[in-house]
Amino acid sequence: MRARTICLVMLLLAISVLPTPARSSHEPVERPQHIPWDTQEIRMIFGGDVLLDLMPGERILTHGIRYPFAGIAGLTQNAHIAFCNLECAASSRGEPLPNKPYTFRARPEHLDALTWAGFNVVSVANNHTLDFGVEAFLDTLMHLEARGILASGGGASAEEAYSIQIMRVNGLKIGFLSFTDTFAIPKRYHDMWGLNVALLTDSNKVAEACRTASSQVDFLVVSMHFGYEYLPEAVAEQRHLARLAVDSGARLVVGHHPHIPQGVEVYKNAPILYSLGNLVFHPYDRRAENALLATFSLRPDLSWTLALHPVIIQDGRVRLMEFGEAEAFLEHVSALSKKLKTRVGSVANSIRVQP
Repeated sequence: MRARTICLVMLLLAISVLPTPARSSHEPVERPQHIPWDTQEIRMIFGGDVLLDLMPGERILTHGIRYPFAGIAGLTQNAHIAFCNLECAASSRGEPLPNKPYTFRARPEHLDALTWAGFNVVSVANNHTLDFGVEAFLDTLMHLEARGILASGGGASAEEAYSIQIMRVNGLKIGFLSFTDTFAIPKRYHDMWGLNVALLTDSNKVAEACRTASSQVDFLVVSMHFGYEYLPEAVAEQRHLARLAVDSGARLVVGHHPHIPQGVEVYKNAPILYSLGNLVFHPYDRRAENALLATFSLRPDLSWTLALHPVIIQDGRVRLMEFGEAEAFLEHVSALSKKLKTRVGSVANSIRVQP
């Protein structure tokens, strides 16, 4: 009996030191969760454009799903809500749309990088999620849903595209709407985009969607893919559309598409982040290396605090900038925001936006 026990113990020890099998790309990926979920404050994280094709996709294949977001996971994994703009299809089907200069499609399993990093809401209202046609777009929605990630701004119909996505946190209902402009979309495909993605082309429809959505939730976040690439200041049309959303019930507007950060405005106590820049992207232009990650804390009385953290995107991944590395960049963002009459201050290695 004693000999049998010794053999069993030795067998268990041998098994314990065997290498762990690699995770199948089809298995759900669980993220670490360190949030004290009983806290009354709701923590939200907002990032800009995320591309999981080209260099980021290549790096995932080489280094694994943690690679793109490991440098910011300390923030994103500890938020109740983490949001970004997913600027690619995620599918194995479809063909690139002809006469479109840039078309992006990631492997579906690369969405596990979002899951691991804690992203649970994405906008699919942009000029690239339909790059490989409707089938690939619907695949993308399916793969996001399978990972528990809400897709805002798109669907199988126009009705779905303009409908609200809701998360319930600490007794509050947080709603999300997402819209995109029609830049960089060949005219022949406008009907397809209009059916499956919520557009900014009809301001009355945008206002109506915001009014309807705001009546269903305690706090409405509106995402807008708008503006002009590499332009550091928001143009009049951006300001009009963002303010229209606030006038129609939005309490926070999050912008992206210019690939570089723009200023922050506070309008009727609602922050407007005109552009956060990229978050993870292919290195097309060095001007897009510096970007912002926004942390937004919402209290039960709907008062808020907002901080902007400088990040740098290199080699297909993003990381927080270190002390001393971001001084000039933060001064630049502060100056852009002050031009919009926003009160900002420096706190540690970040910008604090004043209500």
